[in-house]
Amino acid sequence: MIGPGKAIEYPWPMFYPMTAALVALPLTMLPMITARIVFIGIGAFVFAFAITHRTWHRLPAVLGAQFFVAVTAGQWSPLFVGALVFPALGFLYAAKPHIGAALLACARNRKAFSVALIGGTMLLMLSLVLQPRWPLWWRQSVSAYGATSLVTTALGPILLLAALRWRRQEARILLALSLIPHTITPADALPLALVPDTRLEAMVLALLSWGAWSVQLYLQEIQRYNTTVVYAAHVALIFFPALVLVLRRPNTVSEI
Repeated sequence: MIGPGKAIEYPWPMFYPMTAALVALPLTMLPMITARIVFIGIGAFVFAFAITHRTWHRLPAVLGAQFFVAVTAGQWSPLFVGALVFPALGFLYAAKPHIGAALLACARNRKAFSVALIGGTMLLMLSLVLQPRWPLWWRQSVSAYGATSLVTTALGPILLLAALRWRRQEARILLALSLIPHTITPADALPLALVPDTRLEAMVLALLSWGAWSVQLYLQEIQRYNTTVVYAAHVALIFFPALVLVLRRPNTVSEI
């Protein structure tokens, strides 16, 4: 049986920290399928609102592989995009600390950084009060889960050029996502949807992302999965085009 206090069959370790469980706690009152729909629906709404709150030119991002994978897999990245735009949502970074900490460093200003940091810290402290030992259990779970920083892979070092535009928020986002270790999936690159300045740029990035995702799916299909090729495809077709857009802009202070 499934419900509060009842065990469920789950074939994988708990890769998410206690902070993520706390954020998702209200959804436990719903049936499983309903909870999934609500979580995905909230994430999709927050993402769409974040990329269109000032202009509609980033809307083609919803057609990209990053958004498709994020919503079909029920990922946190749509909510993280919202947190980059709306600092009040910054506490959500604590739900996925390794990516959240990197995006926290990309806050638009000190006020946004402080709001997100305070909210995340409060969520972390509450989780430790409820279960003081969860960081140990979580570390054991994620230690066996392979993760790689893009800049250490083939073609990856070129992404360090984003540091040349360090004053720009979108450049810091690109650099942060390149540096942090994470598994390769288009969903983790969803914050790059904030990079385009025109509708054409957004459409090009969305279309190219499907190329990277297609390479990954094809190698899985023929059972010849090669992480080197997959990482290279993501760098070449998702991150490098975003880097080109960033480098074309002056190194001036900008906020998304």
